Amino acid sequence: MAHECRRLLWAGLIVVLCTRPLAAADAVLDGVLARLERLEAENVKLREEVTQLKARLDGTAAAPASAPVEERLAVAEQRIEEQQQTKVESEQHVPVKLKGMVLFNAYMSGRNGTPQDFPTVATANRGAAAIRGTMRNSSIGLEVQSPYHVAGAEARGEIMLDFYGNFEEFSTPRIRTGFVDLQWPSTGLRFGIEKPIVAPRNPSSLAQFIYPALWGTGNLWLWQPQVRVEQKFHFGGNDLRVQAGLLQTNDQRALNPASPIVLQPRPAWEGRIAWSRKRDDDHAVEFAPGFHYSRTLVQGTSLPSQLVTADWRIAPARAWEITGAMFTGRNAGPIGGIRQGIVAVPAGGFRSVGTTGGWSQLMYRPVDRLRFHAMAGTQDDRSRDLNRGNINRNFSWILNSMYQLGPNVVVGLEMQQIRTDYLGLPTRVLNRYDLALGYIF
Repeated sequence: MAHECRRLLWAGLIVVLCTRPLAAADAVLDGVLARLERLEAENVKLREEVTQLKARLDGTAAAPASAPVEERLAVAEQRIEEQQQTKVESEQHVPVKLKGMVLFNAYMSGRNGTPQDFPTVATANRGAAAIRGTMRNSSIGLEVQSPYHVAGAEARGEIMLDFYGNFEEFSTPRIRTGFVDLQWPSTGLRFGIEKPIVAPRNPSSLAQFIYPALWGTGNLWLWQPQVRVEQKFHFGGNDLRVQAGLLQTNDQRALNPASPIVLQPRPAWEGRIAWSRKRDDDHAVEFAPGFHYSRTLVQGTSLPSQLVTADWRIAPARAWEITGAMFTGRNAGPIGGIRQGIVAVPAGGFRSVGTTGGWSQLMYRPVDRLRFHAMAGTQDDRSRDLNRGNINRNFSWILNSMYQLGPNVVVGLEMQQIRTDYLGLPTRVLNRYDLALGYIF
């Protein structure tokens, strides 16, 4: 019996030893198969991701509907950014950015507007009312940012054109502004055609673009050749910018347009000191006094054009902003005031006209896409320096709204009234209404 038991034990041991390697082999094989299945699934997923990535780079497809909302939103924003940043490369391999706005305006203007599409005063003689459309407010420009340094400075250039010019009733391009910048860490040089150094701000308008809004009612806007230098300082959370330069005036604009006298441009000295303190762009305050000085030569007589100026920006919260500017002095015509900075003296000769003017704008932004603007401006010339029929005071107010329909499309509504007081004549009133639709690129 004992011998039989020993034989059974040996037989069982042999069976166990023979079947164990087979079980182990089956387990290993199962693991290999599972791993191959996982690799195949990962390969399929990887091929899908590569296909989607190629489609996104080519701009032929968006993220799949099954993708998370964040991913689809990121893809949409990327495609929008690619469309907005249309760039080409110059012969010198410098990136060139195309920018501007295609803008259509439909407007209705009263009987005292000249020119009818972009009036700046209510004329003494009444004409015909106008209901028209135009695309002359459209603009196009190029911006160049050099990757190379010039004497240690970053170099940048820009030129902007609009379509105000006329040639046999057809709108033609006109150089609007342009400049070349050399920027060191705290010092900058600019050469080009710009607004006066003492009047850098503009009211917000889609209806008044050929001429900035409130020209003739406090906004010194004239774009003129100039060279300027800027030095920046920072101390205790405050920023200080000191600007100075030499500007070429347009002295012909110091005279009434009907005058037969021809005046030559003259050099002007300008300076501005801007103090600012800000937490970010939506919470800031800035105030900047300045001065302008030049002399206008009229038939051998030298007459001063001298102004003291100030401009400001107050942004206490993201939804609110107040901007504006003012000036006082004599003969503001050469840099964009009303065209009567110089008048003839009845007894013979000429004199500079004393003047005071300015404008201010309140902006309210209830949501990111919508803005409301209320603004007003005036230029008040000194009565004792004027002759009968000259403009004693020109006042204007504007209400407008701008709504961003999409990333590139904006629509605007605007109403404006201009009230012009003539010395010895009744006050003239001009009402104007505008609908604008623009595509920004």
